[in-house]
Amino acid sequence: MPILHAPILEQAGFVKSALEPVKSYAYRLDGVDQYFQLSEPINLLVNDEITFQTARDAGPAATKQWFASGTGLRINVQANNKIEEVGGDLYLDGVLVQNYITEFPVDGLEHNIKYDITSTDVSLVNLGASITGFELLSGYVRKLVVKRNGTVINEIPLTNKAQGATQLPTVGSVSAAIVGYNENDWEEV
Repeated sequence: MPILHAPILEQAGFVKSALEPVKSYAYRLDGVDQYFQLSEPINLLVNDEITFQTARDAGPAATKQWFASGTGLRINVQANNKIEEVGGDLYLDGVLVQNYITEFPVDGLEHNIKYDITSTDVSLVNLGASITGFELLSGYVRKLVVKRNGTVINEIPLTNKAQGATQLPTVGSVSAAIVGYNENDWEEV
C-alpha cells in the first residue's frame, strides 16, 4: 500500500515530513566539573571491545583530558597531546595508537575510538573523568558500545537530549548520569 502525502496535515503540524532531517545531539562536557558516571561498573574481560565517538576541545598544555576510566583501564591525552592508554589496544579512526607517540587530533572533529581489552579484572566506571584525580574531558563522548564475543552487552547512545541528566541504555542495564548537568550543554552534531 503506498504512503500518502498530506501537505495540509503536515502544515498543521500533525505529520512530520519524511524529508525533515533527524537531529543528532551530543552533550559537551565542560572540562571543569562535568562527566558521565555509570550507574554501576561494566566489568570487562580480555577481548571485550569498547567503541565510542568523541571530539576533544583543545585545552591548556598542562591538562590531561580523559575519555574513559576505571580500575586498571584508562585513556587520556598527555600535556604534549600524546595518547596514553592502559589495559588494552586502542585504535583511533581505525589506526592502532602507539602509546605516548600517537597524537590526538585537536581539529575539533569527531573521531572513532575502538578499545580492545587486553587486561584482566578491569571495569569501566566513568566517561570523561578519572577515578584517580586527573583532569576532566572538555569535549564529548557519544555512542558507547561494549561488545563481548561480537555481541553487544551494553550500549548507551549518550545522545538523547530529552532524557536529560540520566542517559538510558538501549542494550544492557547500565545507564550514565551526567554529573554537573546543565541543559544548555547539548549541541547538535
